[in-house]
Amino acid sequence: MNTQTATRFYTQRRKAIHAVQRAKYAGRLAWLSKIVVRCTDCPSQATMYDHRDYTKPLMVEPVCQSCNHKRGRAIKW
Repeated sequence: MNTQTATRFYTQRRKAIHAVQRAKYAGRLAWLSKIVVRCTDCPSQATMYDHRDYTKPLMVEPVCQSCNHKRGRAIKW
């Protein structure tokens, strides 16, 4: 990944993370620390939202930390 591509990737990533935070404050996404939401991939409790594509900032899935690690990076740049 060259410098220009890396900059674009991390800019999109940062924007997506901030969009999720704004959606949580606005009530459009649940606070996973306050309610029980099951992980999309296993029966554990979800602890975070996973982006599969940072260019679609609010298309997220609730996952546990273990499943998020197993999923790996969202998209290849």
